[in-house]
Amino acid sequence: MERLIAARFLRKRRSTMPPSGIAYRLEIAEARAAFDVAWSQIESHGLIIMGTEASRKEWLARIVQGLFKARPGQDVARLALRQFFATVPM
Repeated sequence: MERLIAARFLRKRRSTMPPSGIAYRLEIAEARAAFDVAWSQIESHGLIIMGTEASRKEWLARIVQGLFKARPGQDVARLALRQFFATVPM
């Protein structure tokens, strides 16, 4: 999953500027941490959600990426969790 998140950030950054070492790694680490927190909450709910685990992780990664860019400095995990349950097919 880390590669998926990193690939999404890299693809976005290529259009603006190349990643800058430590700052880029910190962005990836923060996004990964938000993803991990949100995913653990999703798993703990134990709800039956349509699709595969991989497709649910992909959807959550897309949500985390968008929120991380749109709302820097906010609790992305909490926002991602809310958006995930609002949009994923149950």
